[in-house]
Amino acid sequence: RFVLPEATRLQTLRISGCSLDVEQLGLLRRGLGEACTVTTLHLDWNPLELPHDEAGAAELLRLGAEAKDEEELDELESS
Repeated sequence: RFVLPEATRLQTLRISGCSLDVEQLGLLRRGLGEACTVTTLHLDWNPLELPHDEAGAAELLRLGAEAKDEEELDELESS
């Protein structure tokens, strides 16, 4: 947020293995404003972390505990 707008000679930015979450990607985006000279951005190995669905996880746990055999478990895993 502070460095990128002031880097007037930076054209290519490569970030490897960064594992940025949604908030961090937003901060990076804000740093690449109009005054920024970056023309090429590389983000390598960047899995996106989404909020955890607690209700869905609890339902899957319940269904898994109620499964009668491996076929039902396999069906749950594929859905």
